[in-house]
Amino acid sequence: MPVGGTSGTATARRIAAGCRAVGADRVRCLASGDTPAIDLRPTETDLAGIAPPALLLTPDQAGALLFPEPGYALVTGSEAFLAAAVAEGSDAARANGERTGGNGKMIDCDPIPYGDHERAIRLKNPTLGELTAARENPHEG
Repeated sequence: MPVGGTSGTATARRIAAGCRAVGADRVRCLASGDTPAIDLRPTETDLAGIAPPALLLTPDQAGALLFPEPGYALVTGSEAFLAAAVAEGSDAARANGERTGGNGKMIDCDPIPYGDHERAIRLKNPTLGELTAARENPHEG
């Protein structure tokens, strides 16, 4: 999902929602370097403003956010965690993320289905079609 230079309120809301869904009352924040791990409350206030690289984990590892560098973060976890944190589904989140211009701010447009987004990308990059055509799609057939 799109993230700017630090985790913003939208990212914090997603992680907080995932935590509520799995009953996590705290999140462990691991940063690189000599920074010690800290426990944060799963609230907008505590989870906003985290700079990369960082890894956020629920105590039972039912949910996590990997924020390796400015621009994007990866969310993973149990079905319950993901259903709350990425309620629109991963395809829609991926499609919406591509529509931010890389700065984490949404462009003024309606969300599009991921398949339509993929087709638009292929039109802009004709060789992408050749590369993907050579690979079998495990979701088809």
